[in-house]
Amino acid sequence: MGFNDVKIVILDESDYLTPQAQATLRHTIEACSATTRFILTCNYLERIISPLQSRCQSFEITPPSKEIVTDLVCRVMVDENVKWETNDIIPVIDTHYPDIRKIINTIQGSVINGQIKIDDSSLKNSQLGGLVVDALIRKAKLSEIRQILADSGSREFDDLFKYIYDKSSTLFGDREGEAILIIAKYQYEYTFVLEKEICIAAMLKQLLEIC
Repeated sequence: MGFNDVKIVILDESDYLTPQAQATLRHTIEACSATTRFILTCNYLERIISPLQSRCQSFEITPPSKEIVTDLVCRVMVDENVKWETNDIIPVIDTHYPDIRKIINTIQGSVINGQIKIDDSSLKNSQLGGLVVDALIRKAKLSEIRQILADSGSREFDDLFKYIYDKSSTLFGDREGEAILIIAKYQYEYTFVLEKEICIAAMLKQLLEIC
């Protein structure tokens, strides 16, 4: 994309670049500053290295409320002549908010003969945190926890870190601080690994040892 003599480069989901790639990008931004402007989007600002952040102007985009998202989804279904019940769409929004694209895609994939029929498998992510925490409380075997992760059908586990963190005082008692350090360590590494499930399983193995 270009405007007169200035080129605009948009890098979507820049927080998934490795620190090494971000460092290289920093030098590229400096070298091309006379002719090029870079726009970086990310979901997690803390995953962008400080030297790269310092060369950018940050803008935080606040997602619309659940009420606004619900209204949007209802308007889409009216336009598409889809029949629905409130109890059909609320669980989908609660599960995937604030990812509006995923909400709409899930509902679109649940339309059968002009009516929404939600498959429980599309909502498994909402149950995953509870199942994992329950397994930690019971000191379940790692093989059982790995099966829970596999059965979830999920390839991304970003929300699981926050879910376990929120329950850390109940789960780990006097060892809460140690648990938070473990969660923080694996949350950082999670960004850069290819197989997310292995990273999560490694974290849960360490957390089992201090429950």
